[in-house]
Amino acid sequence: MQRFLPLSLVVLMPVALMAQGGDFEPPCPVGQAAPTGCPPEFWTTIPGPLSAMTTVFIEPDGTNIVGPTSGFPTTGSQWAIVNAANGDGSLPPPPAGGPAPYPLAGGSTGNLIFAGIPIPAAISFDWNYISPECVMDALYNDFFTVDIIDPATGMSLANILYRDTFSTTYDPANAVTPDETGTVPAGFCTTTLEEAPLATAKSMLFSAPAALVGMVANLEFHVGNSTDAGFSSYFYVDNIVLAGGGAAEYQLNQLEASLLVNGTVGSATAPTIINVSVGGTATAVLSSTLIGNAWDVGQTVGPLVPGSAGGVTLPDGQIINIDLIDPTFTTIYNPAFSGPAWQGSLSVGLPTGGLFSVSGQFVLVDPTTPSGFRASQASRLVVQ
Repeated sequence: MQRFLPLSLVVLMPVALMAQGGDFEPPCPVGQAAPTGCPPEFWTTIPGPLSAMTTVFIEPDGTNIVGPTSGFPTTGSQWAIVNAANGDGSLPPPPAGGPAPYPLAGGSTGNLIFAGIPIPAAISFDWNYISPECVMDALYNDFFTVDIIDPATGMSLANILYRDTFSTTYDPANAVTPDETGTVPAGFCTTTLEEAPLATAKSMLFSAPAALVGMVANLEFHVGNSTDAGFSSYFYVDNIVLAGGGAAEYQLNQLEASLLVNGTVGSATAPTIINVSVGGTATAVLSSTLIGNAWDVGQTVGPLVPGSAGGVTLPDGQIINIDLIDPTFTTIYNPAFSGPAWQGSLSVGLPTGGLFSVSGQFVLVDPTTPSGFRASQASRLVVQ
């Protein structure tokens, strides 16, 4: 059995098939940014009674934050911190586990908005969330939410990511990722909460439902200060990529699960196929930030399959593009995920001495996701 197998850590940004996105590079000015501080197609803040006190801070500002912080920036030299500190304290607490109390009034949240865009097939971004509120606080239930929003009603058409004080994904240790003042605010209870693992960028990949692809709507990031205006939560964000014009059919790489064969990056709308001549070079590189998690690689002799025709779309929108009922389907470990814990990176040369083909997809166990897994892009090597 051929093994997709050890490397240097590769942090991969999905390929943007549309021009829009947000990496917060110049002309975004560092420091507190006005709604027009970046190119207008990038983002705006919701107008409201406190709209003059914007909530987006482009970093590093050179005073409070001088250099990279807790894994950011994940691309380029700048990133954004969005803080609920200027919210007006008018938000009711959401129910435990969400959803956010949409519609959100102007001035009630820290927010970052892509307004009036055609919704792409895939949306990805790097993020982290920090809250000084107490665990499982029903009254002061601060939240972080990313949604596709109907601009006419202000209501969510699809939730991409949500966290509040009832989430189970916080690190038990005290937060270490600072706000825009360069400090970690003291928590109201014992610790300030930070998404696990500490000081690490997380990545999110969302495959939009086919019914929403191409619809003109808003992509909105909000952090809400429930019930009061104190003990404000905040999030880091970078490398926002809006990819693909058609429905997402193929999984993209993410920080938690990346597979590259000869460095080839795939797309959400076409299979990733690497053609190599007999006797040529083929190298598979796997990387993930999920150190210590169970992992495996599924592989078949057969071709990759789209999500709508033989693939499997998981509850969180990730797509398995290996045909699981192909009689040649195998995993590295038997039973699956029974091998040693993931250690960060793997690299191996693949056989090219004769005619040969294999399809593979790297998957890790991740209990923080709705599906319980993180999947890389699937790649197919054809030696001809």
